[in-house]
Amino acid sequence: MKMRLITLTNSFCQRWLCGGVTYGGVGFFPFPAPQFNQKDMEIKMKVSQFSDYEKYILLADKCKLPLGYESFLRYKEVISFVKDMIGKQNDTFMHNGTIYNKKISTSDANSLVDSLEKRRVNVFYLKLVANQLKVRI
Repeated sequence: MKMRLITLTNSFCQRWLCGGVTYGGVGFFPFPAPQFNQKDMEIKMKVSQFSDYEKYILLADKCKLPLGYESFLRYKEVISFVKDMIGKQNDTFMHNGTIYNKKISTSDANSLVDSLEKRRVNVFYLKLVANQLKVRI
């Protein structure tokens, strides 16, 4: 059996080829080492293909919001509240059977929802609405 000596420089290669024995970046494999092309390894998804949770993780990381699924569920609750707020022109509106006064204007609520597509959010307005719902974000 022939042994090939290769140098592992890419951490992805080191993880992928963990079946071989490595000593300081040098691996001994009983099979020919696969050839990796860095461009072939990059898989890019469009943001439109991301799930809502993945979009939240990107937003939370960018805007310093808490990460995790529980935080995501609270965030979804606040966003549904803001979307209900947009449809009403009065200063008061009903959400899930409870009457609320608007803490932010309709135009601010529109800009908050529009900014979600760009993965940017005004954290002040988001937290203000969350406090009104007694939800911690």
